[in-house]
Amino acid sequence: MSRRLILKRCGGLALLGALTASCKPDASTDSRRDAAAPANSSSAATHDLLPVTDVVQGASIYPLKAALVDQEGTKLGLDVYRGKVVMISMFYSACPHACPTLISNLKKIDAALSADIQKETRVLLVSFDPENDKVEVLKKLASDRGIDTSRWKLATATEDQVREVAAVLGIKYRRADGSFNHSSVITLLDREGAIDLRSDGLADATDTVAARVTALARRGSAPK
Repeated sequence: MSRRLILKRCGGLALLGALTASCKPDASTDSRRDAAAPANSSSAATHDLLPVTDVVQGASIYPLKAALVDQEGTKLGLDVYRGKVVMISMFYSACPHACPTLISNLKKIDAALSADIQKETRVLLVSFDPENDKVEVLKKLASDRGIDTSRWKLATATEDQVREVAAVLGIKYRRADGSFNHSSVITLLDREGAIDLRSDGLADATDTVAARVTALARRGSAPK
């Protein structure tokens, strides 16, 4: 299975390729899961990863006024973490393979950051599946995966707003036999929400992404 780790960065541009491999796990995918990842379910359907689409590099996504609700039932905007460096992606809780791997990779990146950089870094995950990913489901997932909810938020929104968030992040998704086919990409935002870097969510790019997070965090606090 061939996946290309693609990075787009202000000041340094690399091609962002299509992530078109099957979500059916192979040995390398299983090895990237952490101990907290949920076990495979016999009802879990195999589904395909969709290609990502282009985004406006260096443009802020925060002008999009999406109304999100997090795992605590708190209403928030897409810019909830304005002033911090943010890793943002999309997922759904019943995803059998790709999304658990994505979360594991985000946790690895987060764990690779020094304590002072972690203070300046946040993670936002928005669900594709508002029909099923209600507040209580997101809260349980956060607990099951050992997610630090003081610095991470799992969020839901209306179908229309989910589509808008996916569009600004260049993520494709569609329902397929009770699951979703979808893109899997981690997007790194600077303190004002500008897209700085995009990385294959299923590839272990811990060192590269952590280094860029660190560089952005060290630029200093956002203006008051």
